[in-house]
This record gives sequence, C-alpha cells and structure tokens, in this order.
Amino acid sequence: MNRLCLLLCTALLLMSACSPTSQPEADPGLLAEIQLIRAIDNHAHPVRVTGAGETTGSRI
Repeated sequence: MNRLCLLLCTALLLMSACSPTSQPEADPGLLAEIQLIRAIDNHAHPVRVTGAGETTGSRI
C-alpha cells in the first residue's frame, strides 16, 4: 500500500510539473524601449607590440 501511495504521489508531482502554461505577453512599451538599446563593444583591442621603426598597422 505504501509503495502504491508513493508511486501515485510521484506521478502526480511529475504531471503537475509538466502542465502546459503559457507565459504572459511582454509589455509592448517595454519591448520597444529594449529594442532602442544599442549594443556595446566592451572587449579589448590590444595594440600589437612592435620593434623600433615598425608600425602597428592600425589607425590608432
């Protein structure tokens, strides 16, 4: 009996976790503001080490 109860409780728990629910729609005003945010290039562009008289080959 205990094993059957455990099996039923486990099945109920698994079925309740898999129930289809939809996400609420996002606020259109918020989405419009997010689309206006520009991407930021935040990674390094290190300058190449050069010898005497040698150029870096960049426009920096």
